[in-house]
Amino acid sequence: MLENYSQRAVRAREAAELLGISRSLFYLTASGDPTFPQGAKIGRARVWMVTDLFDWLARKTKKPNRPSAKVIGKG
Repeated sequence: MLENYSQRAVRAREAAELLGISRSLFYLTASGDPTFPQGAKIGRARVWMVTDLFDWLARKTKKPNRPSAKVIGKG
């Protein structure tokens, strides 16, 4: 899917659609999460690179590596 969007900039509406969230949640996340991509201002509009959005989403959804629990055998 990412091949279709390589180096493409999108506005908030399309960015929210790509992330599968509402536009209001997109704005809340963009303003409240310091790890969210900043985007770039073009005139009065702000745009985000699709690759930056997908990279951010991958980091957010990646599960942390947890050490496996030791199994104590009977014996």
